[in-house]
Amino acid sequence: ANVGGTVTGTELSRLPVNGRNYTRLILLMPGTSDQGGSQSNGTFSGTQMISVNGQRRQDNNFTVDGVDNNFMMMNSPGMSPSMDAIQEFRVLDNTSAEFGRSSGSNVNLVIKSGTRNLHGSAYEYLRNDKFDANDFFANRNNTGKVPFRQNQYGVAIGGPVVIPKIYHGRDKTFVGFNGVGFRARRGQTILSSYPIQAQRNGDFSSLGSKTLYNPFTGVLAADGKTVIRQPFVNNQIPSSLISPAMTYFLDTMVPLPNRAGLTSNFVNTQGSANDRDAINIRGDHNFKSSNTVSFRYSRQRVGQSQPNGNPYLSQLSRFDVDNYMASWTHIFSPTSVLEVKYGRNVPLLPQPTTNSKIQRKDFLAKSGITMFI
Repeated sequence: ANVGGTVTGTELSRLPVNGRNYTRLILLMPGTSDQGGSQSNGTFSGTQMISVNGQRRQDNNFTVDGVDNNFMMMNSPGMSPSMDAIQEFRVLDNTSAEFGRSSGSNVNLVIKSGTRNLHGSAYEYLRNDKFDANDFFANRNNTGKVPFRQNQYGVAIGGPVVIPKIYHGRDKTFVGFNGVGFRARRGQTILSSYPIQAQRNGDFSSLGSKTLYNPFTGVLAADGKTVIRQPFVNNQIPSSLISPAMTYFLDTMVPLPNRAGLTSNFVNTQGSANDRDAINIRGDHNFKSSNTVSFRYSRQRVGQSQPNGNPYLSQLSRFDVDNYMASWTHIFSPTSVLEVKYGRNVPLLPQPTTNSKIQRKDFLAKSGITMFI
């Protein structure tokens, strides 16, 4: 016996969901929870990890029109279709070996196609700090609201393929299209500690009671075990011992403090950014009631930029997916059905650290660092 449930198109269109994230509706099923610290990747594409029946949150299997829709590394959901593009989806537990692969649930989505009548919709959901009250703690500390901008918009259209005087496919050929966009900007504040100008010049007298030792003056003590080194006078490193390459590195890649003190002396207020765009195109053709073909193409392009303490470096994460499906279904009799299906899922999730200051080749040339001699 299987345990599960189906989320219908009516529920998808009427239930309020934060961020229009269809995976949130999995929580309507019994035995589900969004709690847990499992590893995940790709969730910035608009999905969420769900624990089912106590299994790890990455132990679920996602398919779209019967085609694999997973990001295998960390087992995150793959492409995130818009809720307007989903006809329905079913969450199945305790399934048979035909699904396999995962100990949690099997979540299968069906993408909408067109119908014999033309239908369409367009929407935009707007969130903005101009409409928000100030955060309690920010208000208590007499600081302003954190900048926040989020726009989520899309369009959907579906219907029969009809070419006047050429082709009338009102009862045979149908096509559906859905396109969505998402833009979010969120302000943030990051405190970091960077060396002051005197320390960059080799003067560490500001360390007080802490002592710096010259690593080139080490001698072995009488016990044969202890290494004794001579301290730098006034904790000042002679310029002759400072590498020009490291000086260039500091001047190029490490910002000077913009706040007083030796620690937590730099504040970076660069905001994070998350952009998402996706399209789904599906077509169906009925040769006759017992013989049908379908095809679908889904494309997702997602980028997220997360600044860190250094304003010249940021983490750029992408989650780009292309997902294809083509199928042929033939009904031989009320008890015999043949389905032939081709599917391909191509997720790409690079996570490079971007450098907005200088590229590696120029840095090596200008710093005088020689590699691979």
